[in-house]
Amino acid sequence: MAQVEFVATFSTLFHSARCEPLHTGQETDREARERLVQIMDDSISKLTLQVRDPAAVKLKWTRI
Repeated sequence: MAQVEFVATFSTLFHSARCEPLHTGQETDREARERLVQIMDDSISKLTLQVRDPAAVKLKWTRI
């Protein structure tokens, strides 16, 4: 996907919604964000970003 299409897609998604990490167990908002940062830090940048464990990224979309 080209950069323009990528930005257009994300602009459309975030225009009327927000994205939050889903919590696992009793973790706090901060712990959930830190867990996702660690997952993304373990990703590989090739032609596009490839997350090593995409099943570990759990998100909740909320209409605003």
